[in-house]
Amino acid sequence: MSKADYWDEIEEAFEKVDIYSGREAFERDAANHPDWKIDLLAVHWTMSEVMNGGLEQYFANPTAVLAPEAVLGFERLGNQEVADALRSAMAKLGDPYPTDQDERVTKLTEVTGREPDDDLAFSLAPKAVMSELNIEGSDGEEEGPFDELEEIFFAVPDEFEEVMDEYAGRHLG
Repeated sequence: MSKADYWDEIEEAFEKVDIYSGREAFERDAANHPDWKIDLLAVHWTMSEVMNGGLEQYFANPTAVLAPEAVLGFERLGNQEVADALRSAMAKLGDPYPTDQDERVTKLTEVTGREPDDDLAFSLAPKAVMSELNIEGSDGEEEGPFDELEEIFFAVPDEFEEVMDEYAGRHLG
């Protein structure tokens, strides 16, 4: 098995796969990359978004177009618990899962009882850190529909990037 840095292997896909223009654009661009790179790309984006602002932020943003691929990616990386947590969170938004951002935001509003706002776009205090320190959000909101599932993401060890590196290395030879 080759030693690899997963980021080096997905950087081109990160730059060239359009996740902002809907499912069709994503699928068109993703077809130019091997499945294992899309697995890593989807897991990378999902972890980045969820760790920063939680599942609500993830689903409100264009990034969640990758959610079905992220489930597969987590499974292929051997983290079934996170795959199941993401699958459960997706199910709260309907079956089939809405890959269209506007449709997803409508479902998200129904599930949470509030409109996503600009504060979800980026958090200066990552939700994972606030959770670890047991600090409530500054808005003093009650528990949300995704809180328990987010805790599964927040418990992923920092060494998970090494798992991603190993996965890339297995595909390089």
